[in-house]
Amino acid sequence: MKSYRCFALTGWLILVGSSAEAQTAPAAPAKPTPANEAVVLNPFTVTADADVGYQGGNTTSGSRLNARLKDTAAAVHVFTQEFLSDFGFNTFEEMTAYAPNIQLDFQDTNEAANPAILGQSNNLNQAYRVRGLRASHGVDYFTTTIPIDGYNSGRLELAAGPNSVLFGLGSAGGVTNLSVKRAELRKTFGSTRLQFGSWKHQRAELDHNQVLLPGRLSLRVMGLWQDAEDWRHYDFHKIKRATLSAGARLWRDASLTASYEEGYHHDHITRPSNALDSLSLWTARGAPIFDANAYVNADRSRGIARSANIRNVWVSGTNTGAFFIPVANANNQRILESQAEDLGLPTTQRAGATLLPPSQHPYDFSYFGPSASKRTDFDRRSAIFDQKLGRDGALQLAVMREHTLPNSINVQGPGGSLFGDPNSVIPNPNGTTTLIPNPNAGRYYMEANWGLDNGRYDTLRGRATASWKLDFGKWFGSHNLAGLFETGNSTSESYPSYEILVDANNVPISVAAQPENANNRLIRRTYVTPGQFESYYMGNVFEPVNLTLNGRQYHTAFVNQNLNRTKLRQEVDSLMFATQSKFWQDRLIVTAGLRFDEVKNREFGATRYAPTDPRAQSGQVIANGLVFDDAVVSITSAKPRTQSLGGVFHVTPQVSLFYNQSSSVGEISAIRRILPDLALPPQPAGVTHDYGFMLTLLDGRVYLRATAYKTNEENRVSATLAAATFGIPNNNILDTLLAAGRINAAVHEKNYFGNTGLITSLADVKNDGYELTLSLNPSRNLTAQINFSATNIDRSNIVPEYDVWRARAEPLWFANPANAALTTASGLTVRQESEVIQQYIADLRQQLGFNWGDRKYKGNISGRYTFTTGRLNGVFAGGGVRWAAKANIGRTPAGTAIKGPEDFVADAFVGYRTRLTFAGAERKFTVQLNCYNVTDEDVFQPLRYNLLYTGYARGLLERPRNFRFSFGMEY
Repeated sequence: MKSYRCFALTGWLILVGSSAEAQTAPAAPAKPTPANEAVVLNPFTVTADADVGYQGGNTTSGSRLNARLKDTAAAVHVFTQEFLSDFGFNTFEEMTAYAPNIQLDFQDTNEAANPAILGQSNNLNQAYRVRGLRASHGVDYFTTTIPIDGYNSGRLELAAGPNSVLFGLGSAGGVTNLSVKRAELRKTFGSTRLQFGSWKHQRAELDHNQVLLPGRLSLRVMGLWQDAEDWRHYDFHKIKRATLSAGARLWRDASLTASYEEGYHHDHITRPSNALDSLSLWTARGAPIFDANAYVNADRSRGIARSANIRNVWVSGTNTGAFFIPVANANNQRILESQAEDLGLPTTQRAGATLLPPSQHPYDFSYFGPSASKRTDFDRRSAIFDQKLGRDGALQLAVMREHTLPNSINVQGPGGSLFGDPNSVIPNPNGTTTLIPNPNAGRYYMEANWGLDNGRYDTLRGRATASWKLDFGKWFGSHNLAGLFETGNSTSESYPSYEILVDANNVPISVAAQPENANNRLIRRTYVTPGQFESYYMGNVFEPVNLTLNGRQYHTAFVNQNLNRTKLRQEVDSLMFATQSKFWQDRLIVTAGLRFDEVKNREFGATRYAPTDPRAQSGQVIANGLVFDDAVVSITSAKPRTQSLGGVFHVTPQVSLFYNQSSSVGEISAIRRILPDLALPPQPAGVTHDYGFMLTLLDGRVYLRATAYKTNEENRVSATLAAATFGIPNNNILDTLLAAGRINAAVHEKNYFGNTGLITSLADVKNDGYELTLSLNPSRNLTAQINFSATNIDRSNIVPEYDVWRARAEPLWFANPANAALTTASGLTVRQESEVIQQYIADLRQQLGFNWGDRKYKGNISGRYTFTTGRLNGVFAGGGVRWAAKANIGRTPAGTAIKGPEDFVADAFVGYRTRLTFAGAERKFTVQLNCYNVTDEDVFQPLRYNLLYTGYARGLLERPRNFRFSFGMEY
């Protein structure tokens, strides 16, 4: 039995036991914990005791020490338990919906926006931006690879801007830190929640804290089960998680908390849009059908292209049964496919990728189909030891180990087009040259190559934190000093693969020496039934493939695409010093910190399984397939230093001024490479300057924070360099020079790009703007919060590494002046290929400086009113409105921005809380109804126009109006 099931069972037994105990003994008021059994508190932990409604009271995200928000110079936003409960939020994406100056990141800031929510093994948590910059995820001040969920969330805080002093390596946008609920020694308590909603949403949560020995030993069990579909056909979200936490007071001034979590998330994978159009011109020309061998270039004007590549096409979704089309680069072995436009026109006159109108493919059907999914299994172990050091000191030792295994079944490459079949005849499935009539002539289809994307993430980190209070009296102030030492390592691996065809001996169908070669890959094609949109998907990878071709039997297998340095081990040692000082009777609070990190990255190489390898000979693996080896091919190291300095001056009890300056050094992107040598990108570095004022009115019931900031980031990993207009032209040039004898094989290998999809670019970003947060608790009945922000973004120094690479490449390409006139495989000359690259980089620099996708203005309002008297006593109601200004989705030839629509979403809830006697004890019950996207705003958010501005090329989808009903019990 899985341990999470054991945890859940244990939790239910404890709950039943506590209920039985309540039936045999009357409820008694909780006794205060004797002084000699005091629970050990420390300055590194914050509880929700000071939170009021939606307003957070204290935080450790400003100085790593417990402090009031009004004494914190850094920009920190607290998501209180009341807020999360009222809105019924479960996921990180939902939790942060009403945060200030936040925007989910769907790769929408790239020039060619690609919101490929494909579930790659390196996409573990929803990416997001704060102040226009990528931000990070953390749990208990450790970076995490486990999906964040509300069932075991004790407290969630967002610290905006660079803050590596507090969190170590992190993004310049900031970090959200989740504190996981721990076992508590003070009292037995618990809660359960059931949630039901639209699209068969079902969710159950359990949280039970059992005091086994009062003040000395406790056990806490938290469990989660979810089974839900979603508004798009084939979408689903399944979750099973459990957390077990044990707490113990070891002796008077020492406590130990240990936690273990295990579980999985299993989700459908999709792109957040409908399919692309690859048939409009063909259908407009009458959907002509003919033999591919009669094809002439003039047919390009009828929206028809002819395949010139070797392709292995497995066909399903027909009335004739599944069959195979062996496409070869030879006469009688080619096939035709439809297109949306005239391929005979120059590229600049084509619209390019364009989404179908929803009448031809509605948004609520995922074209990835029934087999696309991602399952992430994980476990997390942690232990925290707290020791008081006399009256004024504290020590905390913490260790954390995470193990995450994301595995997905996924479409490889772009895919996602709806085609028409113009072929009157097709190649014979038996591999002979005799053509056969096409049983699907004129029908529509979708197709793609599939693969697996498996990853592995292992993290082990430990730290020691100590603090000591010093009080030098009225004039020299009090000081809380803290020091931290942290050490740890993490290993990340990524194994993206292709589905290929192999024979009974595991020999690939075409290129045995290179199993991942495109000629070995299988294309799964599904013919659709017009109007039955659930049939519009790109094959089913679970459908078995067994075929005989030229006397050989074939089946499918998966081989690694490319393991070009996609295994990385990172070792980090850190030393941090911080202080929180108070002067002039606590009117001036100064926080400062200095951190030293030593980072070492080891990149591992890849090799191929030798045909003589016993695993290859026994059929366990495919000979010549790629696999990681233990050889370290590169070691890079860095010793970054980051600092933080901030101050708050309380001019009066109501008016405060603040200033904060802090810096950050980010994580290295393990799967990306930069020019000129395809090395790992440098660590991005950020710095922020925040200043402003705070108003505290009505004894803290009204709190306003107004911030002006300048937040910059250098060496930001930016857009991936396009294969078609950068990597492939370079490789075409090298192939041509090698074939002509102008360079040797060693030079060719040294300069060839093995995986053009890994090459990325760098850029600097300089942002400035304003943020305003207003918290309102004017009475015990009403709580509300208002956030507004404005951000100006300036990207500069774009792709500086290209110039170094170009200065090295050109002398090689044109060492012989005659090289310029050589013709490459694309039909262009070497000189023209060079110009394609140069023009692409020029366009990229111009495009990335355009601020695609960023929404300058953002705001939200959330609130709740609770009735405490009369017939409506216990009823509460509220909601919120989220708004973001228009984003750039295109531009005119003159460079004027073309804006998309605003983003507006309204949510609402109503509920009832009461106390009832159940199982012999008083319990608190809550019933609640939440409605999301109340006004049912348009589900489609355009991201980019096509090249001719006649349609959309990219988009995002938002959930239509939906409901959740919750029932909760607390005791």
